[in-house]
Amino acid sequence: MHQVTSVMMGLIFNIQRYSTQDGRGIRTVVFFKGCPLSCWWCANPESQRLRPELAWVTSLCHASQRCVSVCSTGAISAEDPKIKLRRAACTFCGECVQACPSGALKIIGSYMTLAQVRCEIRKDLAFYRRSHGGVTLSGGEVLSQHAFAAAVLAQCRHDGINTAIETCGHSSWRNLAAVARNADTVYYDLKIADRNDHQEFCGTDNRLIFENARRLAREAMDVVFRIPIIPGITDSEENVRAIARFVKAEAGARPLELLPYHALGSGKYAWLDRVNRLGSARPPTAEEIEALRRIAMEECVNVSVQDM
Repeated sequence: MHQVTSVMMGLIFNIQRYSTQDGRGIRTVVFFKGCPLSCWWCANPESQRLRPELAWVTSLCHASQRCVSVCSTGAISAEDPKIKLRRAACTFCGECVQACPSGALKIIGSYMTLAQVRCEIRKDLAFYRRSHGGVTLSGGEVLSQHAFAAAVLAQCRHDGINTAIETCGHSSWRNLAAVARNADTVYYDLKIADRNDHQEFCGTDNRLIFENARRLAREAMDVVFRIPIIPGITDSEENVRAIARFVKAEAGARPLELLPYHALGSGKYAWLDRVNRLGSARPPTAEEIEALRRIAMEECVNVSVQDM
C-alpha cells in the first residue's frame, strides 16, 4: 500500500479483461505488484518487487537511441550499436517510454487510487452480469498490499460484484483474514509439501502457508486449493499426494485444482535482466496431468484440472 496525503493507493501492474481462468464467468483480473516468494516458475516476474520497474524488450529495440537523449538521470546510455540500462538510476519519469518509437521500453507498475481501480472494474459490469463473473485480485501477491486489496474488495461488494482472490498465503493471519473475508472465493496455492524444497524453489519456508491454510479452512467461506504442476519440481507423486492428503485431512476436504505449467511468461525475465531459473522446461502433457489427477483423487475426492 502507498499513501499520498490521505488518499489510499495501490501499486498495480496490469488489469486484464475477459479472463475465464481466474474464477467463474468472465472476469476482470487486477494484478497487484509485490510478492514475498520468488518461485522459479513465476509467470509474472515483473510482479515480484513492490516498486515500479523499467522493462526493456530487446526484440523490439531499433537502437534509435532517442531514449538516451531524453534520460536526465543517466539510467540509459549509448553503447554502440545498443543501449545500456542502469535500472538503479531510473526515476520512472516515463520520458524514455514516450520517446521510444518501437515500444521497447515499458514502466511496469503504477500507483492507482481506489476510485481509479473501481472505474476500470465497472467498465465490465455488463459482462459480469451476463456470465455470472466478477473481479479477481491476483499478483504478485494481494496480501503484499492487504489494506488496499481489502478496500477494493469491499467496494466491489458494495457494487454487487462477485469477487475472488488468488494468494500464496504467506502473510500474517490478521492480514489474510482481513482480505479473505471480503472475498466471495479464495484460490489458495499449496505449491510444495516439503519444507526444504519449498525454501529452495520458492525462496521461503512453507510453515506459515500451511498453517494459514488450516485456519482459512475453518472459516465459513469458499476456498479452492491449488497445486501448480511444475516439471521436475511439484509434479512428483509424493508431492501431489502429500498436498491432497493435507487438503482432505486438515482443510475440510475443500476442492483441489491442478494448474498445469505454461511457459508464456518465460521471456519476461530477459526484459528485467533476470535469470529464468526454470530454463526451457516443457509443459506437462494432458496424459501426465491426468495421471496426477488420479493420484490426487486417491487422497482427496474433489479434484479438477484448469483448462490447459
